[in-house]
Amino acid sequence: MTFLPKVAVGFIVTFGFLCVNGINNAMSILIFSILCTAGVSLVMWIPLWWLVGWITFAIFRAIVKSPTDSNSSGDTSAPTKDPNQQALLNYIKLAKSKGFSDSQISTRLRVEGWSDAEIADARQVASENAG
Repeated sequence: MTFLPKVAVGFIVTFGFLCVNGINNAMSILIFSILCTAGVSLVMWIPLWWLVGWITFAIFRAIVKSPTDSNSSGDTSAPTKDPNQQALLNYIKLAKSKGFSDSQISTRLRVEGWSDAEIADARQVASENAG
């Protein structure tokens, strides 16, 4: 998304927050800060509006994100609900492709804090997808 829509949304959100004490106070803050500094305060306001707009768009995207977007890597062979489980599965697949044995993979994963049950579940999913 381009710069201008984020600044516009940021302005609206920021102005809304400033209106908590009344619209006249919000207008006074903005107008006096810009006029009294001969526009120099825009150096502060515009980046602030952009940041608020960027955050607003990020929150909006997170809220309206559909469940099918969560598996955006293109790997539809193993749909998982938990990103950690997907990472574990990807690690096992990668280690297998590099020739590591199941015991080597399990030992390494245990050292990293994975439980035996999580490792066994991921191994089962990996073997189902491979076959």
